[in-house]
Amino acid sequence: MAERDRLEAERRAERDRLEAESRAERTKERERLDAEWRAERARLDAERSERDRLEAERRAERTKERERLDAEHKRVEAEKWAEHNRLEAEKWAEHDRVQAERRAAYMLKEAERNRMEAEKWAEYDRVQAERRQEFLRADAERRAEFEKRLDARCAHIEQTGTAIKADMKDLKKTVIITAITATMATVFGVAAFNATLLSGMITSFESGKSATRAPGGKTFFRIPIGRAIELTPTLDAIAPR
Repeated sequence: MAERDRLEAERRAERDRLEAESRAERTKERERLDAEWRAERARLDAERSERDRLEAERRAERTKERERLDAEHKRVEAEKWAEHNRLEAEKWAEHDRVQAERRAAYMLKEAERNRMEAEKWAEYDRVQAERRQEFLRADAERRAEFEKRLDARCAHIEQTGTAIKADMKDLKKTVIITAITATMATVFGVAAFNATLLSGMITSFESGKSATRAPGGKTFFRIPIGRAIELTPTLDAIAPR
C-alpha cells in the first residue's frame, strides 16, 4: 500500500514534472513564435514603410516629371503661338502693303483718267463753243438779212398804200384798198412769224445735235447758251406809219 502510494506519488510527480516541462516548452515556443511574429510584423511594417517611401518618391518624381513636361509643353505652345502670331503679322503687313500699293496705283490711274477726261471735255466744250458762236453769228446774219428784206417789203407796202390812198376818190375804193392792205399785212405778218418760228426750231435742232453719250452709258444734254425764241413784232413793222 505504501509502495503503491509511493509509486503513485512518483507517477504524479513525474506527470507534474512532464506537464511543467510541457507547459514550459509550450510557453517558450509560444514566446518564440510571438517573437518571430513580432519580428516578422516589424519586418513587414518596415517593408511597408519602405514601399510607401518608394511610392511617395516615385509619385513625387512622376509629379515633378509631369510638371516638367507640362512646362515644356506650355513653352513649346507659347513659342508656336508666338511664331504663328509673327507669321500672321508679317502676312497682314504684306497684305496691307500690297493693298496700299494697289490703292496708290489705282489712284494714279484714276487721276490720269480724270485728267484725260477733263482734257477731252475741255476740248469738246471748246469745239462746242466755237460751233455755237459760229451758229449764233450765222443766225444773226440770217436774222439781219431777213429783217432787212422784211423792212424793204414793209416800206414797199407803205409806199404802195400811200400811192393807193392818194389815188382813192371815194369810200368804196378806200374800203377795198384798206382790206387789200390789211390782207397783205396779215399775210406778211404770218410769213414773218413762220420765219421766226422756223429760225427758233433750227436753233433748237442745232442745240440738240450737241447732245453727247458718255462712256458709262448715260446721255448728257448740253444746254445751249442761245436766247429763247423771239417773236418779231411784225404788225408794228408792217402797219402804215
